[in-house]
Amino acid sequence: MPLIELFKVSARKKYEQALAEIIDIQNRHNLTTDENLLRNAFDFSMRVHDGQKRKDGRDYIVHPLAAARTCAEYWMDDVSVASALLHDTVEDARGVPLTRGDIVADFGPEVGNIVEGVTKLKSKGEDPLNRQIDALKKLLAATAREDIRTIIIKIFDRHDNVKTLDAFRKLRDGKEKQNRIEYETHRFYIPIAARLGLFKVAREMEDSLMRSLNPKTFDTISRWVAQKQEKVRPQVDNICQQIRMTLETTGVDCIEKFYHKGIYQIFEQIEQHGTGLENLDNILTYNLTLIVPSEDDCYRTLGVVHRLYPHLRDSVFDYINNPKVNGYQSLHTVILVPAVPKLQILIRTPDMDTRNHLGLIANLRNKTSSAHEELVNWINKLVSSFDVIGQKDFLDITSKVLFEEIEIVTPKGEQV
Repeated sequence: MPLIELFKVSARKKYEQALAEIIDIQNRHNLTTDENLLRNAFDFSMRVHDGQKRKDGRDYIVHPLAAARTCAEYWMDDVSVASALLHDTVEDARGVPLTRGDIVADFGPEVGNIVEGVTKLKSKGEDPLNRQIDALKKLLAATAREDIRTIIIKIFDRHDNVKTLDAFRKLRDGKEKQNRIEYETHRFYIPIAARLGLFKVAREMEDSLMRSLNPKTFDTISRWVAQKQEKVRPQVDNICQQIRMTLETTGVDCIEKFYHKGIYQIFEQIEQHGTGLENLDNILTYNLTLIVPSEDDCYRTLGVVHRLYPHLRDSVFDYINNPKVNGYQSLHTVILVPAVPKLQILIRTPDMDTRNHLGLIANLRNKTSSAHEELVNWINKLVSSFDVIGQKDFLDITSKVLFEEIEIVTPKGEQV
């Protein structure tokens, strides 16, 4: 067998292993995974993208595999994972162009609708910004008209794409493309991800953009966070032990998760406070999540935390009784301890923790969810406003509508 063919066989085995891992993840949260659907989608994508390369030189198939894996990790259904594997086949097909009909013929109308919705508009000779805006409008319209999964898969597509933004530096117009992708991601995809409750995905996109476009500052903050975390970890372990021991006396079990905020989030705080990198110690850098069995235990735990440690009075928020619009639930407070000037404590149940990780996807798994219906209605209203939103204002207005939450409370304390 020629050397090039041996290389192709070896690469194929590597990608088949990646697919096997995706199927394994699906089997953990799906009662009946349609493995044939996923393997057929993989084979189809491999054929269409054969010989194609990413901007960074890797085989193109690594991208749909990455998007599909993220779908699996976020407990999406088999149709979503298959659609992620196929999401670029119509747009980036070599040779004979493919259509929605080709996808429907092999994978059914659900997959066909999602793939068509994710596919960019084909238009040439227009202003790049107008093409960009038209593609985003089409995406939202397809989401509202056909399937909410369309926008989620497109977010996961962008989540992987921004990881390789450095590759554009090699292109003649690379800087312009980098800036356009950065602007579109910050103004559209990150706010939508946050609005859907996909906070981890939103933070990772922010960090990927900053790593590519502001590498020096990103590295400085990353090194500081890593060094600081080594110093504060023993103190945080002591805090966890004190809280755990106190809760045990009341019969409450507690699981802790300690982690730092996104690097871009930390950078934003520096910019907002005008403190400069030399005053990073004054920034709210770390979160400590406490997971307890029930809602009552959440409030009991908040009382324990406040008895053990001083806290910032204006830092206490009850998102359990007053969830965010995307369904997020937790109790928040910020405690003051010597080794960690400000430590944010998040208190929630295991079910809240799962739903906070999955965001809207948790509602998709329950098709009768009112939260899902409300979101679809909300997107429909946004789509209906397109005719009165100018192209230049679209991203600015959309990002504010998607991202900002305004809470209105009557004099009697009732939330409107």
